[in-house]
Amino acid sequence: MLLNLRAALVVFLITLPLSVGVAIASGFPASSGMISAVIAALISFLFSKSTRLINLPAMGVVVASIFCISFLGSIELFLVSIFLAGVLQVILAYLPLDKLMKLFPKCIIVGVLGAIGLALIVRQIPYLTGNEEVYVGLWSLLDIHGANSFVKVFADISTQYNVGALILSLISFMSLYIFAKPAFMLKGRDYSYFLSAVCIVIVLATIINLLFIHFIPDIALTGDTLIRTTNMHNFHYRFFFPDTLDTTLLDYRVYLCAIIIALVSSFEAMTMIKSINLRVNEKVDIQHELKVQGVSNMCLSFFGGVPISTSLVGTTLNCQYGASTRYAILYYLLMIVVTFMGLSYFVNYIPLVSIAVVMIALGFSFIRFDKIKAIYRQGMGHFVPCMFTFAVGFLINLFIGMIMGLLMFYAIRFLKKEKKCSPL
Repeated sequence: MLLNLRAALVVFLITLPLSVGVAIASGFPASSGMISAVIAALISFLFSKSTRLINLPAMGVVVASIFCISFLGSIELFLVSIFLAGVLQVILAYLPLDKLMKLFPKCIIVGVLGAIGLALIVRQIPYLTGNEEVYVGLWSLLDIHGANSFVKVFADISTQYNVGALILSLISFMSLYIFAKPAFMLKGRDYSYFLSAVCIVIVLATIINLLFIHFIPDIALTGDTLIRTTNMHNFHYRFFFPDTLDTTLLDYRVYLCAIIIALVSSFEAMTMIKSINLRVNEKVDIQHELKVQGVSNMCLSFFGGVPISTSLVGTTLNCQYGASTRYAILYYLLMIVVTFMGLSYFVNYIPLVSIAVVMIALGFSFIRFDKIKAIYRQGMGHFVPCMFTFAVGFLINLFIGMIMGLLMFYAIRFLKKEKKCSPL
């Protein structure tokens, strides 16, 4: 029980700002991210076969959501598209997806994981210096307007930094190093069952920043450098299906956006599940989990939520911190509900710099050097597509990197077969 509770607490603290950030980036209010997280956790607890899988507002569909909202002209119409996208996901789950996933070789998945890890690290660097700009995307360092965020991140660091943030960054990294490994011991007893390095880092950074606020306000972190959530008392902005639903269903744009959301969300889910299967020992039933996600998207569309998909970050944290039963998802669900019911006041004091430190450590864990070495030993036919996926996925877009990496992998295999079959 304690391990499940610890895992739930860590997942809650790390993924809550991600859910809120994805909602804001998609054009929704912050409460929509929390609503989606609640509904996704509830549906997963009731119907998912996996004990560790975490579904969250999908980072991969942020750009697709912005395009669809602009294309449709209103969020209310987009909610209809989300509902229809959920229906399409359930239908897709009956297709032979296991055969489709076999087309993704291990070298491409390792490249995808590396790109996600490096993007995670770079995106968190501005928070270490107290930068207030939000960097929520993980699937692309190329922002909506086409500017490369890799350059923008380091440009922001050189022009804006906070001494308090730098102090908290140093303390957080030291705390994470001290308490992460080996298991935290005190007087010969192992306290790692209910203590975790992540919780210690976040609590310590929050306390120190509160001391800054009271005694050294000039260097204290405030405003957008802290976690920003909402609660039910501030939940005034709600979305509903349009009144003219009969004419809405005759609009081809609604179906086009539904197809886009369903394909992007399903493709992201399948890729993440494939990556999770590679990282942990639990084999996830892709078809069943896609049905669960489809039902979740259908339900959250009635409450103004944003589309959800499988979260590699949340699932990895859930596994690393000892989740063994579905009760970890239940505890995580209860924490979000309690926060939404009124305790967001306390969560809003957590500095984002502490979250950034944890995310950077998690990003490094995604870059599997041992796997890359093993792929290198398999030959250039595996190593080059892996590195190409890694580079393109990090610098341009993860989808583009994955597709181009796959094309390169199978092109190399085709050329090798042609060379073997060519006459002397």
